[in-house]
Amino acid sequence: MKTNNMERLIFLLIGYILGLIQSGYIFGKTQNIDIRDYGSGNAGATNTLRVLGKKAGFIVFLGDFLKALIPCLLVRYIFRSEANTGDIFMLYIGFGVVLGHSYPFYLKFKGGKGVASIAGILTAVDIRITLVCLAVCAYRCTYSLCIIGINSCYVLFCINVCTFCFFELL
Repeated sequence: MKTNNMERLIFLLIGYILGLIQSGYIFGKTQNIDIRDYGSGNAGATNTLRVLGKKAGFIVFLGDFLKALIPCLLVRYIFRSEANTGDIFMLYIGFGVVLGHSYPFYLKFKGGKGVASIAGILTAVDIRITLVCLAVCAYRCTYSLCIIGINSCYVLFCINVCTFCFFELL
């Protein structure tokens, strides 16, 4: 089935609306703080981890991860019988989630960085890639420096290598 631009825009918009669920901001409000007033000023899992601790960081990461993973898997399932359509729509809804997470209109376009949401999309695309990236991060944090920015570079490298190894090239 060929997709048109309106369908893609609808999935992007649905994703944006889902991305507006700001786990870090909501969790911060339950602790009587605006998480954006502390740490890096972002409303994501990393800042929540730094400001409120490991448990809060994990809860926010899980919320941001699932808000991307669930709609991506749902779209892929609904369009499973149509070649490539489910994958295209899945990427559009996932990109919308990241946009909504990073640029929520009701928080003056100041959200998180979208790392947990991108991890949810990546898991929906292929869990093997996620597991390799997780193993690299776990190794780096255990036996080397656990600097998120540097680990992000390693993860990007892993994504490229895994994509080359796990998927047929055209």
